[in-house]
Amino acid sequence: MATAEISAQNTIIESKIVHGCFDESGKWVDSAGVFVFAGLVIFQGALQDLATKWGARLKADGLSHTSMKEAMHFEGPYRKLKGAPEKRDAVVRDLAQLVAAAHSLRVASPMETATLDAFRALPQSDREKLGNDPYYAGFETCVIGALQSRVDVLLHIVCDLAEQYSEKCLAAFHKMRRLRADIKSRCVGIAFADDETHAGLQAADLIAYCARAELLAKSGKEPAPVVREVIELFNSQDQSVHSVIYHLEGKGLGDAEFEGEP
Repeated sequence: MATAEISAQNTIIESKIVHGCFDESGKWVDSAGVFVFAGLVIFQGALQDLATKWGARLKADGLSHTSMKEAMHFEGPYRKLKGAPEKRDAVVRDLAQLVAAAHSLRVASPMETATLDAFRALPQSDREKLGNDPYYAGFETCVIGALQSRVDVLLHIVCDLAEQYSEKCLAAFHKMRRLRADIKSRCVGIAFADDETHAGLQAADLIAYCARAELLAKSGKEPAPVVREVIELFNSQDQSVHSVIYHLEGKGLGDAEFEGEP
C-alpha cells in the first residue's frame, strides 16, 4: 500500500503567472461583418476575488451564470427576468463595475468590415498561413498584447471549452509557440473551461460583446442603453492602442509584428 505525506507551511509565494481569459463575439462570416476576440488578463488572487464577487452578484438574482447574448435576449438563466429589464440591466451594470474595478488588463482585437473584406480578398495561400480564419489572428493579437503589457510575468491562457473554439485555440497556441520565442518562453500553458462555471470567461464574454457593440455603433447600430453605459465605463479608464501586423511575405500566424511600445 502506498502512502503520501502532505505538509503545509505558512509561506506565501508570490506568483508571476497571470491568467489570460479569452472569448470571441460575432462570427467573421456573418452579415454584420464585425468580429472581436477579447479577454481579461489577471493575477490568480485577483481572479479568485473577482469570481467570489461575481458569483455573489449572480446569486442575488438567482442566476447560475451569465452571457451577454443571453442577457440581452432574456434567454438561458435570464428568462426569469423577462419583463423586468431594469433588473437585467442592474446585473449587467454591476458585473461591468466588477470588471472595471478588478486589478486586471482588458485586451481586445476588433476586426471591422474593411479588415475582414481584406482577409477574404487574400490569395488562398496567404489565408492558409493565417489559419484560414481571422479567429487565429485575433487570438494571437490578444496574447501578444498581454505579453507586451508586462514583461515580468508569465501567461496561462484560458479559453472556452466548446469544441469548435478549443480546437482552434489549441492549434493556434502550438503554432505560435513553434514560431515565436517570446510566446514559447512566457506562455506556460493553455486550459479550457466551461464558460458557465468560469467567472473569468464570463468577464471575457462581457468585454468582447461590448467591444463588438461599440464597433457596430459606428455603422449606425446603436447598442442597448445598458451596453452603452458599459462601453463608456470601460472607455473612461486608461487605454492604449497598438497594432499587430502580418506581412504578406511573412509566415503568417506566429510571425506578427507588434507596433508600439509595451
